Amino acid sequence: MWPALIPFGIAACLYVLYVAPLFRESATIDTYRRKILNFPLYFVASTIVGWVSSFITYVVISKSVVPQAPLSDILLGNMGILGFSFVSMAIGYYLFEYLNRTYWIPRLFYNRLEKYKDQLQPSIPSKFHIYFLGVSVAPVLFLGWVIAWVDINHHVFTSEQRVYIVAFVAFSIVTGIKITGIFSKLFQIPLLEARVATDRITQGDFDTNLTVHSNDEMGVLGERINDMAASLKGNAAHIKFLSDEIEQTQREVVFTMGAIGETRSKETGNHVKRVAEYSYLLAMAYGLESPSS
Repeated sequence: MWPALIPFGIAACLYVLYVAPLFRESATIDTYRRKILNFPLYFVASTIVGWVSSFITYVVISKSVVPQAPLSDILLGNMGILGFSFVSMAIGYYLFEYLNRTYWIPRLFYNRLEKYKDQLQPSIPSKFHIYFLGVSVAPVLFLGWVIAWVDINHHVFTSEQRVYIVAFVAFSIVTGIKITGIFSKLFQIPLLEARVATDRITQGDFDTNLTVHSNDEMGVLGERINDMAASLKGNAAHIKFLSDEIEQTQREVVFTMGAIGETRSKETGNHVKRVAEYSYLLAMAYGLESPSS
């Protein structure tokens, strides 16, 4: 049954197209880095395309070989395939994400990812949903597949009971997706606030005070950012004090040397005053502020 190999052929072609730019002469380390960052998400997309192509080919094969096959049997078979796809998608995404975090990114990007912030990467809620599909939805689909198979062969449930089962499964999946989205926000929002706070600190706003929402690792991160901002503010004030002190000392040295020159020679003293006056006039003409203002 060669048509059954079509989904695998499509997936193989997708991966070949993805890595093909790496073998071109124009390929750079930047190309390699972008491919690495995008691969977990590309794996999810290729898994979805593989399931869709599998569904289409399965329907075509079933109707071609057994035209009288009921649609319920075809959908039942695809339910199991869909559950397996969800599991493989979640596991594959986790493995590639883990490989990126523990090996590729630390060794190839040298802690500088700002250049690649435009990369299409799933957000924290999207990652939670991917794991939810593999951990929660896939077992529900497998259980539904078993229940449907038993009912088709042994007629265990009435039509009303089937409606209740389908409604309960749909309610569980939709509710789980919503709860997953809400729960993931608890992690996403503090991280976004921390990013905004660190951007402000980088720009020199040391009065930043991040609101701490919890007593877990996210809360500790917020406290450390606030401590860092307070420490930088204190250091900046101390550096300004030292800078003003150095500037004042330089002024006193210059004035003292000028006074020594004026007292030792009247001609030298008048020359120093003239040079000072010329310097003052040139500075004012250039647009600098007067020291007395």
